[in-house]
Amino acid sequence: MVYANLKIAANSANELKGFFRICSCIQTAGFVGSCVNIPIVVDGGGSGRMQFTLIKDNKEIELPLVDTKDFEYPIRKLWISE
Repeated sequence: MVYANLKIAANSANELKGFFRICSCIQTAGFVGSCVNIPIVVDGGGSGRMQFTLIKDNKEIELPLVDTKDFEYPIRKLWISE
């Protein structure tokens, strides 16, 4: 098992709740051995602006932004696998 510490910044507790619900879906699918698609809609209006920072050896590492080509149609699938 590999572990990572992740710092998440959000504008509201409700935004964090939504993020953790997605994490719970991923965890549950892995636990029960199910392959599922989890559609995630990101409202690009600019009000949310969640930020993620990896913490390793007491140092903060900013996660890089993905290339915006990943948002072009047809949308590429990003896989999370075991």
